[in-house]
Amino acid sequence: MREEDFLNSIEDLTGRVAIVTGGAKGIGLETSVYLALKGATVYIAARDSEGTLAGIEDVRERLKEKCAPNDNLDTESRIKYHELDLGSMHKAWKSAREFARNEGRLDILVCNAGVSMTTMQQLSPDGFDTMFTVNHLGHFAFTAGLLDLIKQTSETTQDGRIVFTNSNAYKLATKLDYEKLTTTIPNDGHRLKDVSNAFKRYSESKLAALYGVLELSHRLHNQLGLTNIYINSCHPGNAIGTALGQGHQKGVNQTLERIVRAGLQVTIGNSTADSAKTQVYLAGSPYVRENDTNGEFWLPRFSLIGKAYKGCAREEYTALAKDEDERRKLWDVTIEAFKKAVGEDEIDSVDIAKRLVQYLGDPLSHVVGASRDQFSISARNRLRNFFVDQDAVKMICQRCRTSLLSRIPIQQHAIRTPSSCIPLAIHKPQTRLASTDTPKTAAMPPPPAPRQPGAGSVSIPSATSSATPGVSQPLSTPTDGIPQPPKWVNPGKGAAGVVDAAAAAGPTHEPSSCVAGTPLKGLNYTKGKQDIVALEDHEYPDWLWTLLDDSAKKGNDAGGVDVASLNKKQRKRHEKKMAALAATQPRKIPLHEQATDIIPAEYNGEQDGPRDILAEAAAGIEKTGQITKSAREARRKGIRESNFLRGL
Repeated sequence: MREEDFLNSIEDLTGRVAIVTGGAKGIGLETSVYLALKGATVYIAARDSEGTLAGIEDVRERLKEKCAPNDNLDTESRIKYHELDLGSMHKAWKSAREFARNEGRLDILVCNAGVSMTTMQQLSPDGFDTMFTVNHLGHFAFTAGLLDLIKQTSETTQDGRIVFTNSNAYKLATKLDYEKLTTTIPNDGHRLKDVSNAFKRYSESKLAALYGVLELSHRLHNQLGLTNIYINSCHPGNAIGTALGQGHQKGVNQTLERIVRAGLQVTIGNSTADSAKTQVYLAGSPYVRENDTNGEFWLPRFSLIGKAYKGCAREEYTALAKDEDERRKLWDVTIEAFKKAVGEDEIDSVDIAKRLVQYLGDPLSHVVGASRDQFSISARNRLRNFFVDQDAVKMICQRCRTSLLSRIPIQQHAIRTPSSCIPLAIHKPQTRLASTDTPKTAAMPPPPAPRQPGAGSVSIPSATSSATPGVSQPLSTPTDGIPQPPKWVNPGKGAAGVVDAAAAAGPTHEPSSCVAGTPLKGLNYTKGKQDIVALEDHEYPDWLWTLLDDSAKKGNDAGGVDVASLNKKQRKRHEKKMAALAATQPRKIPLHEQATDIIPAEYNGEQDGPRDILAEAAAGIEKTGQITKSAREARRKGIRESNFLRGL
């Protein structure tokens, strides 16, 4: 790709403000030059040193060389310096808050700085490995302190960018061992074998940074609704010519290191300018905004001959990078270190930072989403009391409910059940008396009686499949211990057991040809297990009957025609017919253009008891997702149409 073509792929950044951490040398220096060339005001955030000041002057000189002589470019105002020390979360936070007070906007944040191959002889002020602190914790604290300013700017421009410079080395990492990350190693770095350990810690720090990107993008988009801030990371390339990792390992001969680096640069190395292009593209290309690129990992593409830069593309994460349990564990460790280093009073002064950490630190944050064997008895009791206590459920705020529901994706059906009807399968704490071997169960308050359905109420299934933990019931047995009437019986009207055809809750259907209780043979996966038997007709779910109902196909969007069964000619004729039919119909208003009640107040309005706010929150999340999907589909359709018209 020619240099001119690459610059044309970046939109005009005139009037925008960007921060590049570590922007005084290496890849960061080239990134600063590219962003300034496109019109952005670039702040180079680095430690105060002679090397930093010399690097800033180098950026200004490079900028003058690339600009036309008659541009009269004021490089002093285009390239500025901001002091930043990522070796301490507290200093990084203070630096971010100082920038937010002095500058009125921030459009682009490129977290480029990093260290490699440091030793474990001494920990950072936060008590962690230096690489882990600089590559992850420091950047997290710096980014958190700037989120309010980025949000404020993106509300005007509809486009905020945060780019993290990562590395392919994260693919070589194993699960993070936080005990090793907080333990010093005397005389580390004096032996040749210490080099492999240092590289392992480097890959783990990059994996931690990747976890941070994924979790931060998930929380900003899905929980806080900041869909105009795009957070991505990238591997810059094999920029071996930079000073990253030099001089830390005393056990490595410096002359030999220079020879090896020179050989690698010739064989597989890329120039620093080409290595900066991927993160510049993520920071300034309109593609990111138009395609809603968020939480992705990008790689550069180079030609085999000459190693010329050909572009960049998205790459799938590894299985370990997708591990949500490891990601949340890292997030919890990060938040605890953040609170300890910065202080909760300081965090509360920044709205988004406060909302990011508000739910963590709560006992339930380490409980929800985990299996029963992964947390202690005391944690189980806290979780049980939380759901049983109606007052606690009523007092939980909407934002906490949203966070809770997002942390229990597998248990959504349980959350939709009224809290008074949830018999959680939690072991009771046991204490053993000194005079006997018989365990004594501690006294526990009896669970509240299940709410009986009233007139016109909706029957909600139980959250558990058995009253006895670990024991499944046969399919023909009610799953919640409460006898459920047939769907055509109205419990609130008429005598018990009397069929009221006028009050039928569901459509009628032909009776099943298989008598209830008949063993179903031929299901090989049940070999050696309990036989599966046929159910009563009313015990089958409604969706199963709809599969057998041919009349339901008449109301579909395809006019009752199975499009998949048509050949190409028939499908084309059918689409033409449906288009003509749609032209005669009134316009269908998209969901995102309608006035929609996100949380339906009538969900439990007919009951005399307290409102089921968890179920309302679940319904609200589902409705919000539908609205978001509708808006994005409309937006993408508009982009496709404008691109088509522009091509004409």
